Amino acid sequence: FATCFYWLIKVEFRYSGPGGFDALELLQEDNHMPDSPSLGDKYIISMYFINTVFATVGFGDISAENNAERIYVVIIMYVGTLVFGAMLGEVQNIMDSLRKADRERTVAVQETKDYLRAHQAPPEVERQMLSWVYFNEDVRIRDEQRSAVWSRFPDTLMYSLASHLHKVSPTPPASHSPYSC
Repeated sequence: FATCFYWLIKVEFRYSGPGGFDALELLQEDNHMPDSPSLGDKYIISMYFINTVFATVGFGDISAENNAERIYVVIIMYVGTLVFGAMLGEVQNIMDSLRKADRERTVAVQETKDYLRAHQAPPEVERQMLSWVYFNEDVRIRDEQRSAVWSRFPDTLMYSLASHLHKVSPTPPASHSPYSC
């Protein structure tokens, strides 16, 4: 959308400078485009320009040459900033969710270490207790993940999944049996 609109502005507000200088013709010449560029050529050059704006690279080989283009580019810069900020926020959320379980495990281990050391537990007991905490936290995290997924489904589907996971013959629960009262 932004690329098509940029080309439209470029054509509609075409700048001709002193001595017959035409900014659009210069753009086409500088980018080795034919005199009558195809729709694909127009789209590629516009997409290239908009992406340099969005990515804040700004090579300078294509630039806004009149006030309409400058206003449009400023608006696109703000939109690009908002899109970039939103994407960074999403990346941060993904990273936070990936690290959440690790942080919880680290807190549980540290609390256990602090408690055992405050009570001067022997090193062998501390090792065994910490080994148990690591194991227990892994099991807890897996159980939370499973519960979160399973809570989305009705009992009959959960039963089918449990049957599959535990390699049990998929016999429906008694309440759904044709022989139940």
